Amino acid sequence: GLVVFQTTAEILVPLRSSLSVRDLVRAVLEVPADGYTHISAGLEKGLDALRESQRAERMALLLSDGLSNVGGNPIRVAHNYPRLHVVQIGRDVPQGRRACQGMADAGRGKHFHAPSYVALPRVIRDVARQLFRS
Repeated sequence: GLVVFQTTAEILVPLRSSLSVRDLVRAVLEVPADGYTHISAGLEKGLDALRESQRAERMALLLSDGLSNVGGNPIRVAHNYPRLHVVQIGRDVPQGRRACQGMADAGRGKHFHAPSYVALPRVIRDVARQLFRS
């Protein structure tokens, strides 16, 4: 599934949908970057969707610069995830890095960095290889 967030959060692709990594990345890149960045709302919406999953292994992947400018502390929401991995997108600014690392730590996941949107497909492939190794 895919949850997008700006001022509010919405489910763009339901959890039971099956999309290729390429189509998921394309869907992410087509979301306009406008409004506020309400990371905690996105995490709450994602957590609601994840709770509906019947899979034994439930995890989420957050793509963000980590710079939330509205809403509560997303690290508090991240604590509720069984596993939350975070890909920090963009320049590696200290505030964003601390927030992304904090969310990954709180969600018992890993922190990754994609220095630009151009690098995002490669980073997502690398993340998938690391997380789904047999």
